Amino acid sequence: MGVAFVFLIYIVLAVCLAVPAGAVGAWIGGRIARKTDKKTKHTFRIAGIVLPFLAGGYLLAWVAGMSAFGIATGRDFGFGDGFEIPLHNGYHWSAIDEPTAACVYVNKDEFSACGSDQRNSFYEVLALQEEGDWLAGSFDGRSYESFPPEDRQPDHWFLFNTRTHERVDAISEAELRQKAAQHGVALSLQSSADFYGSHRYHWYDFAIGLMLLLPGIAVMIWLYRKTRRMLREAAMQTGPEVVTTR
Repeated sequence: MGVAFVFLIYIVLAVCLAVPAGAVGAWIGGRIARKTDKKTKHTFRIAGIVLPFLAGGYLLAWVAGMSAFGIATGRDFGFGDGFEIPLHNGYHWSAIDEPTAACVYVNKDEFSACGSDQRNSFYEVLALQEEGDWLAGSFDGRSYESFPPEDRQPDHWFLFNTRTHERVDAISEAELRQKAAQHGVALSLQSSADFYGSHRYHWYDFAIGLMLLLPGIAVMIWLYRKTRRMLREAAMQTGPEVVTTR
């Protein structure tokens, strides 16, 4: 499923939510301005209809902004069925559909390169650890077609230096632990899904996300003040004798 198609689904969902929200917004706008003149009441109802659509568009823009930031830092969009995070020395961790089994390779532009160089890339990686230039992990070396995803089990363990391309293979995690210790690496493997979760998002993602939300927060504050001012002005113009129109 392509990213464009996923984003299209987001747009459809936003519109589907905005339509009933607009109907509710029109009712709320009418209730807020029930003691004002007809023109002000009409303005509030129109605003109640339009605001949910504007909010939906703003949220979609926020998702697009966060996606662009992810791509700029060498990671995936943050939504859809592709998962991508950079490793040291030009290497990449990549997965499709779900992050439970990944590809570790050096050429980001050619996913097919994963597995073509058996010494310097790894396919069906089920667990991984990155410590400096070293990668430690395990993968399923059997045919993918022969095993459903839930049945994948590691049968190869490796220690790999992404700078020198030194590689150490092991037949078990216990053996890998011993060999890793000889290279100054304390083995602490994470499942591919956990590895992705701990490396995809960082503090600066939250900082950028907050920065992209600040314009929306500022607009909400402005709308709140504008609403109060309009209600005060309408009350001064109509006076206390205004009768609520139902």
